[in-house]
Amino acid sequence: MALVKNTLKSDLKDAILSAAGNNAQDNVSLDDAIDRIADAIAGAVDSYVKTAEVTVTAPIGAIAVAGSPSAQSNPAPVVIKGSLS
Repeated sequence: MALVKNTLKSDLKDAILSAAGNNAQDNVSLDDAIDRIADAIAGAVDSYVKTAEVTVTAPIGAIAVAGSPSAQSNPAPVVIKGSLS
């Protein structure tokens, strides 16, 4: 799936608001509050990046095939897809 900036923005906003709400409710120290918010942001970014799909297309002729010298061309592009983890 394509990475959409507004999705990340929304996820970050939700994570920060949730962590800030928990911080206020738990009455934690500033250091703990910052740690919770940083953890929430890191989780949102990690999840966002892992939704990316990478597609690589080898152009026609870039991959040699077995056969005679005149038959060594790629009749169709090779598409490789993968996800980040």
